Amino acid sequence: MSKYPVARNDKHLAPRSEDDAGEPTIADSSSWLSFRYTYTEISARRGTAHVKRRETRLENGIMSSETIEGTLDGAAFDALARNVRDQIARQTQLLMNPLLWFLPAPRKRDND
Repeated sequence: MSKYPVARNDKHLAPRSEDDAGEPTIADSSSWLSFRYTYTEISARRGTAHVKRRETRLENGIMSSETIEGTLDGAAFDALARNVRDQIARQTQLLMNPLLWFLPAPRKRDND
């Protein structure tokens, strides 16, 4: 009986080379983990819009990070905000329309 209770399975580890620092690596790491994180912030101050965007991703075993900052004209920010507001209103209307069937019919008003 071995003094170690669990046998080690090395079939998922990459073969070692002479210049390896002694750390085992996982062969073909892209097949088991991949992610993407994106953060975007848009704020308006003094007539200009400030945009900050950060993206970090791990794809094909390569981790990369990207940060972008910039400014826009205030009119561009206003148009963007108007488009977002209209899109949210349309989506809310589509969600609420089927629920209107469950509400009672509106009452007719008498002209006084």
